[in-house]
Amino acid sequence: MAQSQNSTVDLTSPATCLMGLTSHGNVMVGNKAFEYYNERNPEDYIQIPWDEVDYIAAEVLRGTK
Repeated sequence: MAQSQNSTVDLTSPATCLMGLTSHGNVMVGNKAFEYYNERNPEDYIQIPWDEVDYIAAEVLRGTK
């Protein structure tokens, strides 16, 4: 099981990873890193420490109901 780099979490949100094959999971923004965890396979994860981040851009899409 992957070990989170964060000791506190500021935001958790559902997300889709578009690298290679598409996977669905959760994004976690915390005090030490930006992390993505695949909901079906916890060993499929991405961890990016904040000291490696220079710039952030995001696209937020809202569906209609």
